[in-house]
This record gives sequence, structure tokens and C-alpha cells, in this order.
Amino acid sequence: MAEQKKVLPWKAKWREKSKGSFTVEAALLMTLILPLLVALIYMGFYQHDKAWIANKARTAAVEMVVDKDRKNNTDWSGVLASSRVSGMAKSNGKCAQVYVKGGFSFPGMAANFFTGSGSSVNCEIEIPVKYAKKEIQKYRNLKRLTEE
Repeated sequence: MAEQKKVLPWKAKWREKSKGSFTVEAALLMTLILPLLVALIYMGFYQHDKAWIANKARTAAVEMVVDKDRKNNTDWSGVLASSRVSGMAKSNGKCAQVYVKGGFSFPGMAANFFTGSGSSVNCEIEIPVKYAKKEIQKYRNLKRLTEE
């Protein structure tokens, strides 16, 4: 028969007193960890939307330089969490300009306290006609990289 180990009396008392302490510590830590995790996820959404809008604006500006008769018909849907995204593209003889604005709101009362009603996702792109060839080459090279 296997021998049982004797538990020292002071260890038994310590185990008895500390049975619920791990639950309390976990509950206290989760109140900090969960909101930080949610904030990290929303910051990822915010950065994605900023990058997506800047890329779409740059593409619209390059298309405007290439096609002089292009109308302002860029589709701004496709962002993850931003709302009210709208843009305006215009071209004069020297450059193409695209202005995009949108709103991004973080959930929760604490986020609204720090950011007010929400953050904005804005972008301004201006491409001179004389540099359009370089921009188009960059655009095509990036497109080839993503296709492979």
C-alpha cells in the first residue's frame, strides 16, 4: 500500500484560509485585463480603418490623375468600425486632391470620457501630375505583390 504524506499542521491551516483567495485575485485581475483586451481590439479596428481609408484615397487620387474625366464615385464602404465615411475628389490641371472623413467611436463610458463623442478618421491625399508616373508604378507594384 502506498503511504500517505503527512501534512504539516501549519500547511493545513494555510490551505484552509487561502482556499478562496485565488478566485478573488482572478476576479480582480479580470476587471483589468478584459477592458484592456477590448481596447486593444478596438485600436486594431481603428488602425485598420485609417490604413484602409488612406489606401482608398490614394487609389482614387491616382485614378483621377490617369482619367481626367473621372467622376467622384469612390465607394467608401468596407471599413470595419468607422461610420459616416465620405470623401471628395477634385482635380485641377496640376494635381489631384482627395479628402476623406469619417467617425470612429469606442464603446464604453470611460472611452467616451477620454475621447469625447468619438475619434475621427480623416485623410488628405494630394498627388501632383508630374509625380503621377511614380505613384502609378508604386501602386502597380503593390498590386502585383498582393496578387501572388
